[in-house]
Amino acid sequence: MPFDGCPPEARFPGDDSPVVWGTCAHAFHLQCINRWLSSQSEQRCPICRRHWEFKQAAVSDGEQEESIGVDMEDAPS
Repeated sequence: MPFDGCPPEARFPGDDSPVVWGTCAHAFHLQCINRWLSSQSEQRCPICRRHWEFKQAAVSDGEQEESIGVDMEDAPS
């Protein structure tokens, strides 16, 4: 399946379509990247084809880093 961008309902980021970054520095709406990853046999960025991992967000108050992505086992298919 070719990556053809975002569906019309997710064109503008917001509460319903948060933006997430991969360790490769490419950003996607959460729903878009989850749909792409669930359709692929290998978890790769649709732009650069590097292995996809959600970038970790650093927490400023000294807590451990937390993921800004989702566990793919919990993602809707």
